[in-house]
Amino acid sequence: MWQRDHGSAPDGLGAEVVAFDFSPKFVELARARGSDGPSSIDYRVLDATDENAVAQLGEGSFDAAVCTMALMDMPNIAPLYRAIHRLLRPEGRFVFVTSHPAFATTNPVRITEKHDADGQLAVRHALRIDRYADVPPTRCIGSLRETTPHNFFHRPLSRLLGEAFEAGFVLEALEEPRFPADKDDFWQFPPALAGRLRRSA
Repeated sequence: MWQRDHGSAPDGLGAEVVAFDFSPKFVELARARGSDGPSSIDYRVLDATDENAVAQLGEGSFDAAVCTMALMDMPNIAPLYRAIHRLLRPEGRFVFVTSHPAFATTNPVRITEKHDADGQLAVRHALRIDRYADVPPTRCIGSLRETTPHNFFHRPLSRLLGEAFEAGFVLEALEEPRFPADKDDFWQFPPALAGRLRRSA
């Protein structure tokens, strides 16, 4: 989702939004879902891995860009980083949220163990991570409600951010959010990683 500042947009929020996805079906569903909202969103079918196609949205004309839970679904993110850098005005921001590369990648094994703690039966929860630095693309279930596995592209933190740095971004903030629905026994392991990147001069 991309945001272009116009100062006095019809919705009163001072922003014009362009949203895109590779899937025509997803765009159709988003357009139907957002048709009753207060703001006007320009929906496009667009391949985020096609740098020039994304850049044609308007180089240097956007104040902010957002990518939520999609980077891990893309085989190559470097073209998107470069395209966003071209789209943003100086000091423009790019916010991303993705599956946590350390705790929520390629379906880590959840372990629950019972043990003796000073004479009391206690339960301990852990994750087993077999690989991190070099993990090939795999087929994973994105959420418990999904019925069809999809391709998952793991990137260690150094690569996830390193490609952004190569495109001309600097990191301003990094968070590891936990979602309300995740208040379970594995709350110690954040499922997502969120970052705010700023376009360098």
